[in-house]
Amino acid sequence: MMNHNHTRHLAHTIELRSDAKEFAEALAKNLMVSLHVIPGGDLVPHLGCGTEEDNLEAIESWVYMVCTCLKLPFSSDQLPCLESMLEPVLFALEEQLGYRLRRRVQYVG
Repeated sequence: MMNHNHTRHLAHTIELRSDAKEFAEALAKNLMVSLHVIPGGDLVPHLGCGTEEDNLEAIESWVYMVCTCLKLPFSSDQLPCLESMLEPVLFALEEQLGYRLRRRVQYVG
């Protein structure tokens, strides 16, 4: 039988994970926009756990794992760091596997 302190710690850990999931979701949405990732499911086998429904969920899982493993705070301050880590992965998948993962953006200047 679990003692009261252990039960309270477990509940706190679950709550922290819930907050981290919300931040991971927000960061994933920002990454989808900033890196011009198109909807679909091509990233699912390559990012995250492979069981996600679509690219957004795959990026969300990737963000959660990266921030957890590297002990990065789940905050918008991490967006540039996460972009710099994910962009080469997207580029490699596009170049090596021929996936079209991102919208082509033309800058008028």
